[in-house]
Amino acid sequence: MRGLKSALAASLAVIVAVGPRPALADACGTVMDAVLAQAKLSYAGAGDMIRSGQAPMHTEVVVTGGKMYVLVMGKWQSMPFSAEETISTAKQKMAATTHSCQQAGTEAVNSEAATIYTEHADMAGAAESRMWISDSRGLPLKVEVKLPGGAMTQTLEYRYDNIQAPAGVK
Repeated sequence: MRGLKSALAASLAVIVAVGPRPALADACGTVMDAVLAQAKLSYAGAGDMIRSGQAPMHTEVVVTGGKMYVLVMGKWQSMPFSAEETISTAKQKMAATTHSCQQAGTEAVNSEAATIYTEHADMAGAAESRMWISDSRGLPLKVEVKLPGGAMTQTLEYRYDNIQAPAGVK
């Protein structure tokens, strides 16, 4: 559980652009706006985590009602979740990180038009991420994060409709 929570936190840290905020039109500003908008909503994500030399692991996350629910090895775990605290912590950890973002094309995710943004962050090695942001809602639809040295790649697709805590999980 700790490893998955750390991986999710690392993914968020890579995705959240930090430091002095670039102009709103800047690609990193667009990514930041999407992440901040997502933090204010309930959402669910599903995808795969691939660690070097290991079989892919299916992951799911649900954030709603001040809790984060994470599917770990077929079992749901819950933990408190504060969007404000999570973003603040990520910003603090990333404050000294050099990063760059750029628009990298367009592609639909589940039939919803999206613009793809790439981000390169230097955090104890180079981390790379791609985020598909909805053209109509400004929310992340998909994210792919590759941690330094290829140690792990995580891909998640997000949804925002009818989000509920997993049945039977407290």
